[in-house]
Amino acid sequence: MKAGSVNAKATELARSLIKPGASLIEIATKVEACIKENGVGLSFPVNISINNCAAHYSPPIDDASILPDEGIVKIDVGGHVDGYISDHAISVDIDNSGGKIRKLIDTSERALEAAIKQFKPGNDVLQVGAVIEKTIKNAGFLPIRNLGGHSLEQFVLHSGTFVPNVGSGQSYIIKEGDAFAIEPFATDGAGFVVDGPEWYIFRFKKRPKRQVSFQLKMMIEKIRKNYNNLPFSPRWLHGITKKATIDGAIKKLISLDVLEGYKILMEHKGGKVSQAEHTVIVNESNAEITTKIA
Repeated sequence: MKAGSVNAKATELARSLIKPGASLIEIATKVEACIKENGVGLSFPVNISINNCAAHYSPPIDDASILPDEGIVKIDVGGHVDGYISDHAISVDIDNSGGKIRKLIDTSERALEAAIKQFKPGNDVLQVGAVIEKTIKNAGFLPIRNLGGHSLEQFVLHSGTFVPNVGSGQSYIIKEGDAFAIEPFATDGAGFVVDGPEWYIFRFKKRPKRQVSFQLKMMIEKIRKNYNNLPFSPRWLHGITKKATIDGAIKKLISLDVLEGYKILMEHKGGKVSQAEHTVIVNESNAEITTKIA
């Protein structure tokens, strides 16, 4: 529960930092510091995804990006205690202009609330997806059909079971003790995302099959020791070595299948995307939200 309450606190800090012209790397750095200063580890780098970018943008080393004058930004924050993960996301109207953006944000929040009410033992995740889909479509938007929630296990952010944002897909009957992140995405676009060209988040996958340089070996061990199987940002390696060295090492480790990269995800037709997410643990009768301030 500590990971969830600290995560919620850090997410609210992020909300307070959102304004036109704000530096993305400053937001990410402050939010990640808040998590660590409260005795919780980072389960993934802070995601700051703007407008038609649905997910996976985390500021790289020396990022000069700033928030635009208007639009929508998704802040996705993760923490863990001993590998037990919390995952929480909000959407913010950058200039608080209201209108369609506010409606889009409200829609994903209502879909999340409705989904959590359905998330109880004996129900199928497809029932949850159907409720999300209905809520979003009734508001005049589309759910992102190839994004959704996911089961959580110790040191595993996406542990295999998917919670769709639509009423179709792989069935799974919810059980007491299950831990899940539930995350409706709504859009005024096509309703699905595609990979963008860049990736800024990575995860240790497996040891190399062949001999590597001493420098690469040391970097692999640092990544494995510090982040286990959880996603990390190359920013977190900055300070122990130079940016160019980090960039070159990441590319090499990707080519050796040692690291897995997460490409940014873009709405197919350029539509704006909202996201709302909580982590829940299923008890005997319902789902308890862990990502709330204690």
